[in-house]
Amino acid sequence: MVIPILGSILLGALIGWAAGRIMGDTKRGFWRNWLIGFIGTALGGFIAEKLSISGGRLTEFIFSVIGGCIVIWLAHLISK
Repeated sequence: MVIPILGSILLGALIGWAAGRIMGDTKRGFWRNWLIGFIGTALGGFIAEKLSISGGRLTEFIFSVIGGCIVIWLAHLISK
């Protein structure tokens, strides 16, 4: 029970980190990366569903990172 939760937390942080690297926003900590990854995964899944795209783990990861990039972009728009 604990291992899948820890794996999900680490994967969310990895997704947030990857999105931050792509967007040039690298000055964040573990928990902020995780939050971006968590929200990005939900947004990426929504986008993939609306586009009727399904695939394996790699496709899910890619759409999660895309969702994370969108979250970072929106956060930059709101903060300006």
